[in-house]
Amino acid sequence: MEFEEGSLRVRPLRGGDALILCRWLNDPRVLTFYEGRDKPHNIHMVRRRFLSKTDPNQVLGHLVLWNGSPLGYIQTYFLKEETITGFRYSGRNRVYGMDLFLGEPKRWNQESELF
Repeated sequence: MEFEEGSLRVRPLRGGDALILCRWLNDPRVLTFYEGRDKPHNIHMVRRRFLSKTDPNQVLGHLVLWNGSPLGYIQTYFLKEETITGFRYSGRNRVYGMDLFLGEPKRWNQESELF
């Protein structure tokens, strides 16, 4: 999936995004909200976890850009059956989960008109 509206763009992860994700996932401010401060990632972990896709039904990662600059990460995934049942959704529905974070702390707490 790719999305673009005004200054906002969301696109699938690419191989070159590993360094960006690695920088974000070594920042204790970011890790406070995603993964935990005691779980920094090296480049090999980032490539294995975020960029090597063997099953297309697993996590789909995307980079979020603002005015062409990397801003954050968003991922979607199918929820497991036991999770769906726990939320009392019908087994006939395909239910997705979503996680995201802003990787650039200097952009936190800013207001902006998106469109």
